[in-house]
Amino acid sequence: MRACRSRKSNSDDNSGSALHRPPLVNFGTKDNSRVYKSGQRGIEECLKLSWIHILGPNCWPAVVIAAGLLLAGVIGLFHAWCVYSIHENLLWFSHLKEVEREISFRTECGLYYSYYKQMLKAPTIQQGLYELTHDNTTESKRTINILQRMNIYQEVFLSILYRILPIQTYLEPIYFYIYTVFALQTVYVIALFITSWLLSDSWLAGALSGVWYILNRVDTTRVEFTISLRENWSIPFFALQVAAITCYLRPKLKPIHQRVVLWLVFVSTFCFCLTWQFNQFVLLVQALIIYTLDCLDFLTAEQVVSLYLMQVSSLLLVWLLQFCNSMILGSLVLSFIVSALFIKHFQTGLKMGGFVIRVGKLALHTLLVLALTFTINYSAKKVLQLKSDEHIFKFIKAKFGFGATRDFDASLYLCEEAFGLLPLDTFERLAGTVLLYPYLCTLSVLFILLLLVALSNLSLNGLGQASGEKEDRTFKMRPDVAYNLMHTVFFGLLAFSTMRMKYLWTGHMCTIAAFGVCGKEVWALYLRVLHCNTKTAMRLIRYSVPIVILAFLYYKFWPRLMEEISELREFYDPDTVELMEWISMETSPPTTGLLKCLCVATRIHRRALSYSTIGMKIEISKTKTETISALTDGVICYLNKKEGSTPEFEEGVSYILQKHTLSNKFGQMYLFVGPGSLKFKTTPHNFSEAAQTSAKEALCPPSPEMTGGEPDIFSRGGHISLRGQITEFHGVRMTRARVPIVDLKIKCLEGTFSVSLWREAALTELFVGDEVLITHLRPCVQETGTGKFHSSNYTTVEIAEGQMQETVVEVIGVSNVNHTCHFLGSDSQVYVVPQIVFAGNPDDLIARLPLHLSLKHVNRRVFQISEVSE
Repeated sequence: MRACRSRKSNSDDNSGSALHRPPLVNFGTKDNSRVYKSGQRGIEECLKLSWIHILGPNCWPAVVIAAGLLLAGVIGLFHAWCVYSIHENLLWFSHLKEVEREISFRTECGLYYSYYKQMLKAPTIQQGLYELTHDNTTESKRTINILQRMNIYQEVFLSILYRILPIQTYLEPIYFYIYTVFALQTVYVIALFITSWLLSDSWLAGALSGVWYILNRVDTTRVEFTISLRENWSIPFFALQVAAITCYLRPKLKPIHQRVVLWLVFVSTFCFCLTWQFNQFVLLVQALIIYTLDCLDFLTAEQVVSLYLMQVSSLLLVWLLQFCNSMILGSLVLSFIVSALFIKHFQTGLKMGGFVIRVGKLALHTLLVLALTFTINYSAKKVLQLKSDEHIFKFIKAKFGFGATRDFDASLYLCEEAFGLLPLDTFERLAGTVLLYPYLCTLSVLFILLLLVALSNLSLNGLGQASGEKEDRTFKMRPDVAYNLMHTVFFGLLAFSTMRMKYLWTGHMCTIAAFGVCGKEVWALYLRVLHCNTKTAMRLIRYSVPIVILAFLYYKFWPRLMEEISELREFYDPDTVELMEWISMETSPPTTGLLKCLCVATRIHRRALSYSTIGMKIEISKTKTETISALTDGVICYLNKKEGSTPEFEEGVSYILQKHTLSNKFGQMYLFVGPGSLKFKTTPHNFSEAAQTSAKEALCPPSPEMTGGEPDIFSRGGHISLRGQITEFHGVRMTRARVPIVDLKIKCLEGTFSVSLWREAALTELFVGDEVLITHLRPCVQETGTGKFHSSNYTTVEIAEGQMQETVVEVIGVSNVNHTCHFLGSDSQVYVVPQIVFAGNPDDLIARLPLHLSLKHVNRRVFQISEVSE
């Protein structure tokens, strides 16, 4: 009876892949191999019958693989589009000035981007590389080799690629930079998809892992607001390396395929190491995983040595490219790998003997490896005089309570929230997307199975699972599954200890959870316990459960995801922009020559620095006033900013300047007049009308009035003005960034458009029915394909004066909103009564309803009230 049940349960088919493998757990007898062969049909068997005559018997696996990779690419591109849209709407990146775009790269992100910009500004590639290797601006009073000190080869590669590709005319350098980072997110999702697919033989697993990764974006990536961080460049390559290792560890892989996959492991490991300074610590964790699996006899000696050599080769190649960076030679991972291979070579009888003897040998082996590791590492640091990574070990020592530290860098890490313990609310978010529960179930089942298989391997006298013997075993675990299980355990512990490292773990969580939901092997264990492990039940549960989860995720999170993508915010940091422009002027050398110029126009600009909410009313709490003057010398236009309401230059007056400062670092020429500058008024300069017009447009860009029927109204670029009547008004609200915004619709001559007014423009008192002229609007096409207009720093709102009307109204309702009284007439019209017109108590009017009042109003905005006698 037992053999019959095993034959029936093991005869179910694989799903969604042409790549078949033996099951994870084997409970049967020697007949299982024959039963397994009779049951190796994929879920595509029903489609084979119709397509086999068209494609031929040899084309079907290629079609299955191509279709799976296409689905992976679609999901990856969708994720890249999501993070791009969120980044665009978070900052309104496409409408920022160059200086604002660069300021949006916070902390060290701006430093990394500056090297990319430096390479592009260099006259030649050779000159740019020389400036990087002889840099005297990053550290004060020191000349350093940036390529040796930092991992910026990605910026160097992108700058060279941007130079040689014919894209300069239609793609700005900064967009080429951020698009590359977002494209790497596509690679990341594809790598997760392939890993899940390889583990479970199901496309559904790949799709589920990709969807989970996208929905848990808060905990899986932070690329949308930290584009230049090294981890955003390196982790996609690390995920690709894990997928390659998973493929390499598959059973019965052909030698030619093993060599190809090993090359992929090497390339992905090399790219990962080249792009992140923390590479050695991540590879150390990975080396410990390989060492553990080797000791427990899950991997063959050839696999262990090959994976170690891929790590060592990648690190040594990076060491060469980083001009023999001594920190790599003194890394703990190199010392560990050398020690493990050395001890393994000489301790030949490690896997011989009974259980107790083998455990004792493994304990001795581990002590020898650790002792030799620390000896080699200590000696290497003494020889190389290496102290650059001491603060990291001091930080680890202090973090886990092995003693306090007075090291500044280590103390800085301890104070940083990102290097603290993983917050517990992370698990609440992961549980909300139904990721945590299948992950924990899969992890617990596989970990128990791994312990059982490990005990079984250690009980055999050199005939463990990795030895290649095909004897009948009660418990078995594939090497690729064992590696991924240990990977998620080790990096999960790392994420628990250091929150910043959770991005190495959460992405792989999606892979393990998807494998547990879609993999045949885990469900087989559950169904065996329930004594219902039949082919029909297995197929039904393997496909129904992930489809139900995907449907639930779509129903619950798709509207929320679209709302998050479409939420509009705005980058606004005028103080930092002003500081950068001032630094640009101050660091530019004074001009000794004379400058003849004419002040064409001046503009007083009052901007709000902060807002406050009093009751339901939003008010400006703090403002700053500056005066901007536009000047021209007949060819070039200059802008001059001065704090206060008094301009530096008088409008219409000609000047001769000396010892002034000019700056053009951010795309616009600025003129700065300091205490040592000389400013002479002189006779009028006769500059052309075109030069004066250009200066005026630099001060205030042109904003042509549109009727709404223009076909290029959303694609023409620049600013436009709209004149029309307000048909909808949704009230002022505060964004998360504490910025007021109001949404309205305006009916123009040839169309009705949605408009969002920001900041000061949003506080303009507007009502439905008002005839308005709104200038300097910026057209924007949303993700849904519909067009919308947004206000800019130059926007003004002019309300047309309407004709005074007198209407007798029967008031049936009274409301008081934001200290303004509203009357509701019997004809359902709402009349707005400002506080200056009626300052009494609305409750007194409510007690007398209905009221017959004569209202003098303009577009139902009341200016006078008189009571009508009945």
